[in-house]
Amino acid sequence: GWVQQSGYIFAVGFVLGAAAVGEMVAARLFVVPLLLVGVAWGRMFLPQATALLVDGGEALLLARCGRVLTVALIGSALYLTIPATAFLFGVGRLLPADYAGCEIQVLAWGGFAVITLTRTIASTALMARLEFRARFAMTLVSAGISLALVVVLIRPLGATGAIVGMATGELLMTLMAWRVVLAARNTQARGTPRLSSVSTVLEEPAGGLLDASSERDARPPAERRHA
Repeated sequence: GWVQQSGYIFAVGFVLGAAAVGEMVAARLFVVPLLLVGVAWGRMFLPQATALLVDGGEALLLARCGRVLTVALIGSALYLTIPATAFLFGVGRLLPADYAGCEIQVLAWGGFAVITLTRTIASTALMARLEFRARFAMTLVSAGISLALVVVLIRPLGATGAIVGMATGELLMTLMAWRVVLAARNTQARGTPRLSSVSTVLEEPAGGLLDASSERDARPPAERRHA
């Protein structure tokens, strides 16, 4: 939530000052494209995930999420090689003096972005399954742990500690979300019936009503009056 994603700004600003916040924000810019891709993908995939769940069950949804996760991890690794290579060849020296040595923070933000992408895939599957209460509970737990770690790690590790604390909270939510998704797949594999397709849900009741209406209309007038 907003507290988990933005609370570090207030914590770092209070403990280390505005300059440290500016350095963190500058380092975060290197991974903003990955974060934006994750948000956009989640919004586009949610309707597809719902359709997959209805028509193919948990197994089909999990298979698609697994393929997307593979692509996301490979794509993230390829993207993160760009700033890593740039810093390796001394591009960091071109940055203002206030941002010197932000390579470690960029690396920490890269890990945070990869974890966030992984969590987004599982969270989208949870939303398709209408697991809003579970998702809300996970967000509360991970946000609390994340902010606590941010406060604890700022002193020994500086601004980098705040990023590590947020990444740890995000990792916890990622593990919880994927655990729920995998548990749902295992439950269905043991024989729990999956949701019927949308067409079946809509057509069967209508068909039954039409058949019953036809049967009533087909009765002789005398029987219809007694009915």
